[in-house]
Amino acid sequence: MTIERSLFLRSISNSDRETYLVRPEPTRYESPIREFLLPPEVEATLDKHQRRELLFLTRVVRRWGDLYALQESEDARFPFYPSGVTKKEILEASQTQPEILSPYTIIRLTGEGEFVAIPMHQFYKGIIEEKGVIRLIREAAGETGKGKNRDFKLQAYLRALARSMETGDFKASTRIWLEREDEPIVDAVIGFNDIYGDEFLGRKFSPWASAGVLDRQLTHDAQWFLNSFLGWWSQETGRAAPKVKMRVEHTRIQSGLAARYEWSGNSLPCQPEWRREIGSKFIIFEPSFKDKFREKLDSFRNFINPSKVLGITDGFIRLVALRKHTAHETGHSLIPGENYQSRLQHHTAWIKELYCDLLALTGYRQVRGISPRESEVAMAITLVDGYLDYEDRRKRPEYHKASTVLLNYCLEGGTIRVENGFFAWTDSQAVFRDIDSLLQIVEQFLRDGKIKGVQDLYNKYFEPTVYQHLITRGSFPKIEDTFLGPIPE
Repeated sequence: MTIERSLFLRSISNSDRETYLVRPEPTRYESPIREFLLPPEVEATLDKHQRRELLFLTRVVRRWGDLYALQESEDARFPFYPSGVTKKEILEASQTQPEILSPYTIIRLTGEGEFVAIPMHQFYKGIIEEKGVIRLIREAAGETGKGKNRDFKLQAYLRALARSMETGDFKASTRIWLEREDEPIVDAVIGFNDIYGDEFLGRKFSPWASAGVLDRQLTHDAQWFLNSFLGWWSQETGRAAPKVKMRVEHTRIQSGLAARYEWSGNSLPCQPEWRREIGSKFIIFEPSFKDKFREKLDSFRNFINPSKVLGITDGFIRLVALRKHTAHETGHSLIPGENYQSRLQHHTAWIKELYCDLLALTGYRQVRGISPRESEVAMAITLVDGYLDYEDRRKRPEYHKASTVLLNYCLEGGTIRVENGFFAWTDSQAVFRDIDSLLQIVEQFLRDGKIKGVQDLYNKYFEPTVYQHLITRGSFPKIEDTFLGPIPE
């Protein structure tokens, strides 16, 4: 390590650290936090130690959101990369300094103009200490070992999580989190995860956190579909299904990236190699899922051709929405290929979301015991999600890109139409053939494709004009009759 790097690393945790967190514009951002009330009957099941544990974790999650607030900026490079650097410069430097592309580092320039990769736990060390994050996690861990409902497995996870904030070894705490076969009553995710905040290269993780209480019944009910979906995938591919766990929870709080994106679900860990080695788990954030379902239901009734929804109950739509969500989140553990983040760069996030939607729909159609009618409703829900992603395009651009590409691909094939402001189709089986066709294309990109191919797909099919025809109750012409020029990045 050079003298310049050593001095720079030491400077991060002292009073001058604010120098490296100054945003490139004067806008002041608030910490993104979403809080929910636990249902009274759920709160009543917690003993006093579980309540104190959840209280400590809620404080941690709230304070962790302040780390994310520091990164919000109009500059796509901030805070992960120095202002003004090019992608080529970063990629070239990574040839001799691979830590530059680690998802857990922040890149800065020394006074000598040399790139330096600072581990995130060191970069944010002063703020983490100031907020008392590690202390609160350890106090929560202390509560988990008390009372008749004490949970020593959760205690071990929380203690390892606290250590990871000091050492940067997030894999150790993640392994403990995934090792247990059962689900803890109270649980939390606190750390750096997901690349959606890195709009420059699509490599760096952002701070986000959540805490909540297990919905045991809904988790049990959704497990059948998860197992069936993985069984289909294993039979289809001839490969053993990976270890995937799921949890539906009464979320108490979300912060950081999770709150900014208003996630109703998330799958961890994000590293493909970790998933293969230690498995994965996805969480469905139940109150957020319910909020989004209310919007989804309204849009389903408003934008799906009435002849296609005749006789479908709200309860059935909710069941299908939950199953489709389960399949989508499972898809994150089934993404093929190696090094797609380095190959596809800033396109990685949306192409992964597109893959998970396509795989979810393809598998939904094939799972034993699922009727064609139910899979058709899942497809219709996906079209509706596309409209909602359009409405939230500033907050959730990756989802908007993915759903719009999927819709326009089907419009080009003529299997989906927009008539008088409604999504319509004649042959659902033909729609699923288009979905499978696009899945093969996207799967190939993830396996060994190059960024130019993904950019071409984006330029051809990312055309949001169609959603205006829904709003105005107009009919959208076939896609080959419209101009689809390159979309600026």
